Amino acid sequence: MGATDSKIAFRKGIFRLSQDRNLAATDEYWMSLWNVPDSADDIFSLFTAQDIRRIRDQAPENFYLLFDKLYERIAIIKMSPVFTPPAADTAPAASSELGSGIPAVPPTPQVVQATTKQLLNCIRLLTRFIPFTFEPRKADTETGGTPPPPIAEDLFWTLRGKSAKTFGERLVYTVLDLLFLADFTVPRAASDPPARTNFYIWESGIGQTQLVPTSKEHVFHRLEVTRLLLCLLSQAMYTPPGEILTQANPALACLAYHPDKKVVLTLLCSLINTAMKYKSVGWGIPYKMKPAHDPHDLLAVYCLQTLLILFNVAERRNGSSATADNGNSGRLTNDAKITESSSSPVSRRGSDTATTSGLHAIPFTTVGDVNLFHGYVARLHRNGDFAFLASNIGRILGQLMRNRASYFQLGNRAQHTIIQETMMFLWTLLRVNMKFTTFLINSEEFLPIFGAITFFAWDNKADPLFIGQVRMAVFLLHVFSEEPRCGERLNGTFDQSVLPTAMRIPAAQVTYADALIYAFYSLVTTTKKLHVALHPTMLIVLRNVAPYLEHLSGFASDKLVRLLVIFASPAYFLAGEGNYRLLLFTLETINYLIYYQLPSNMQFLYALIRANDAVRKLAGFDFDTGLVEFREASQVREQRTLAHLSDKARGKLPEGGGEQPSSLTSPLPPSGRTDSPTSHRPSASSLEPPATPGTDGRSFQPTAEWFQSWYPKLPLAALITLLDATVPYVEEQLASNPLQSDAQVLVILRSQAFRQRIPNLSADPETGATAPEAPPIAVRHLRWSNPLSAWYRGLLWSRIYVAGTAPLGLWNGTAIQLFQVRSQ
Repeated sequence: MGATDSKIAFRKGIFRLSQDRNLAATDEYWMSLWNVPDSADDIFSLFTAQDIRRIRDQAPENFYLLFDKLYERIAIIKMSPVFTPPAADTAPAASSELGSGIPAVPPTPQVVQATTKQLLNCIRLLTRFIPFTFEPRKADTETGGTPPPPIAEDLFWTLRGKSAKTFGERLVYTVLDLLFLADFTVPRAASDPPARTNFYIWESGIGQTQLVPTSKEHVFHRLEVTRLLLCLLSQAMYTPPGEILTQANPALACLAYHPDKKVVLTLLCSLINTAMKYKSVGWGIPYKMKPAHDPHDLLAVYCLQTLLILFNVAERRNGSSATADNGNSGRLTNDAKITESSSSPVSRRGSDTATTSGLHAIPFTTVGDVNLFHGYVARLHRNGDFAFLASNIGRILGQLMRNRASYFQLGNRAQHTIIQETMMFLWTLLRVNMKFTTFLINSEEFLPIFGAITFFAWDNKADPLFIGQVRMAVFLLHVFSEEPRCGERLNGTFDQSVLPTAMRIPAAQVTYADALIYAFYSLVTTTKKLHVALHPTMLIVLRNVAPYLEHLSGFASDKLVRLLVIFASPAYFLAGEGNYRLLLFTLETINYLIYYQLPSNMQFLYALIRANDAVRKLAGFDFDTGLVEFREASQVREQRTLAHLSDKARGKLPEGGGEQPSSLTSPLPPSGRTDSPTSHRPSASSLEPPATPGTDGRSFQPTAEWFQSWYPKLPLAALITLLDATVPYVEEQLASNPLQSDAQVLVILRSQAFRQRIPNLSADPETGATAPEAPPIAVRHLRWSNPLSAWYRGLLWSRIYVAGTAPLGLWNGTAIQLFQVRSQ
């Protein structure tokens, strides 16, 4: 700030804004708004949340006028010679006073500095005030009735005066101009007449192959304007979860359906290229010594978050826009969660002069009711662009994984990493651009990316603060698993040196498939209820890739068969209405391995042989007998639990005893938590069945009709046929030499004599073989649905909120509705 007197006067003016109704537009205080503060910290500390609400609620005329004055000042500064130098043949203006005319001589460095400060203060003030326009308002205590809509509806999206455009629309377009304002956020173009908006892609990459000259000031200014844009788009944070799929976001619609294609392309490429230049993981600076709020990294975070917001807009319907993508693009549909299948430009506004540089061949689409940001990403087709995206996504995820798995994770935790945002961006690319999907899976970047995502599914899996990260990673792995080439590539050798000791597999050589199986086994068996809704998805991933997996390690084979033993237990599949689905998916996985990859998976066959008793118990299961045993065991567990509880604790239990398990159809609520530095070592030896959550407090009662609806459909025939042919031989060999090691048993399994005993599990019409036919390879797809879309949007905005908490606290103290904010 300036002198103490200036601070006192400025603070008194803040009280005047709420106490003096209808403050004159010519009052000198308005000038102090952009002249006195010296930094964003000044503005955010001087204007408290209580101050802003008092102005908004007690003196709405001043609140409206404040926005008008800030917008007016930005427009004047944009026209000043600092950012719009006169052409060579332009006559001098009448006055040299800033805002009244253009001076006859170029501005001095002092004028440039003062003008830039004013523009930055106007941007920061808008950033500070805009979130409070979205807050829900309370009903009048005297008149009652329904609460009035948020003030943003009238302030931004209601026509006022003689203007042909709403204030919100003009503000969105002004922010776009500021993102490409010459000598402010981009270099000045060598054009005549000089342009004040130079639509020049910020960084090299897509659309721009050459390095772009960028100063430190450009980066700081882009950061300020992008932060303002995020606040302008943040209406979704103040929308109740139940309305997140239907609530319109006019500011977002202004951007997504912008009529000028060149502006859209320049902004899209600038955001992508800047986000992909995230360097929190580089520069040779140890992670522990990295600045908490490096402007380059923070700008990359904001750019990536802005991209994700822009991509998550559906096509307009009947003249309106939906702010959630309900699956009307790419490969997505809106009718199911999991399905199975066999494998014309408008001119720029006003007198703006614009130049566009660096755009190469990205096919244009027609202007209309299509989200152009979404459309252009779907139309990317150059291998160079795909390589740029794949290499940078791999670099970011790979280094962040190494940071998390190393000592340096104990360093500065104030820094916001973009693990989840990067995975969300990758998911968007995979959903909307099949050419990119094909390129990535066949590229050398794929396996490192797959390994990093597998790690992030495992990392901090037991910490509730990381639920969103785990879910995003698992969903992304599901999308990958839908491609047959993915399963083939998982047979590649995995370098475990990048993993923490707790995640390493005790084997000399492991594959990416081994790491995937172990990560999912750990998630199922060591996290109890935390990720129970993800168990079907994880098993479907394994099922989708199973037909292609070769040479599974003994460790991974054992873990996969242990999952079968767990889910084949009556204590599990009788406990919940949908629990049998996990047994079904596991059996389908095992059948694919038996039918398509058995010769190359003798260690897996050995694990199956060791689980012979559990498989035969399942095959011979009698419902009536099993139900009696299940209820008796449940009573014993309940009595054992109650015996360790005090009288007070027993009184808090629901009627009927402890918690009751139910089906696996729990919703996916948004996660609004920040990262935590803690991690947890899994227990690889646990065989305790994973818990299933109760949904309404009622216990599930299995019936014979329910049992018969699914049990006869279990694909057990091939497994029984295989065990019938192999178990007696192995038992005979072990009986003759009971001290044989596992390695010696594997020698027996790989012998020609044993291989001749393995049955041909494909039906032979000539011989009339009765063995079951090999099932066709059918992929279970992850489909976009309304609950998934709502969860995705909740996660995205919670991440945006967390990123904005430092260094300024963009949304701190506001009445967030979309998710619950808890202070730690």
